[in-house]
Amino acid sequence: MEELERVQLSLKIPIEKIIDFGTYIEVYSSGVNIGEVPYIITEGSIKKYDTDISITNNFSWLSVYRNYSEILKEQVSKLLQIPENNFIIALGTFRNLYVQDLEGNFISTIHCFYENNCWIVRK
Repeated sequence: MEELERVQLSLKIPIEKIIDFGTYIEVYSSGVNIGEVPYIITEGSIKKYDTDISITNNFSWLSVYRNYSEILKEQVSKLLQIPENNFIIALGTFRNLYVQDLEGNFISTIHCFYENNCWIVRK
């Protein structure tokens, strides 16, 4: 498995490019640098990426969400069984969305995962 795929599987977001700086990588999604991930090299020269929440919460989730907002909103609509024009999405922490009704009342937190080249949303 190539490094780009390994990083994408670890972060569960679409990634198009990584740049390696020796102790960390810059991660790019849709042409935008969305963050950095430190790593260590283990026995056998295998890179172990630090994808702890303290790292991923510094990622630009807004940049990722902007490029996939239509797909994600459609999937949220299906999951919650609410028409797309009857709710608002507010960004949460990395890969999380907060769904509100049109009056601003909280409906649900949605967790987003990118796996097998498609987005999956769960409550």
